[in-house]
Amino acid sequence: MMMLMVALGGALGASARYGIGLYMAHIGRKPYWGTLFINAVGALLLGMIAGWGWNDRYSALYHFAGIGFLGGFTTFSTLSVQLAGMLSQRKYGEGLLYLALTLGLGLALASIGYIMTQ
Repeated sequence: MMMLMVALGGALGASARYGIGLYMAHIGRKPYWGTLFINAVGALLLGMIAGWGWNDRYSALYHFAGIGFLGGFTTFSTLSVQLAGMLSQRKYGEGLLYLALTLGLGLALASIGYIMTQ
């Protein structure tokens, strides 16, 4: 049952990420802005889930939302490839800003989400 919850959540999360990526491209944004937004929102939501105490490894809701949806929604691999691309193109300032924003926003928003739900 838990595997089904993860699979269903993952499919929905990956689809949401894809849709946001298409939207960002449609409005003319560079791809990494969509990835930054997705990862920041994912950090906030996972912080909220942890704050609510839904991160019990036996909880179907945690498997669906935390592992499945947010696992499919957020993307460390895309962040890594985009950052590697910036560095290979010698866009060091842009890459450093992207990395700092991703880490800073991720940590701040996960903390805010956790604190909000306590």
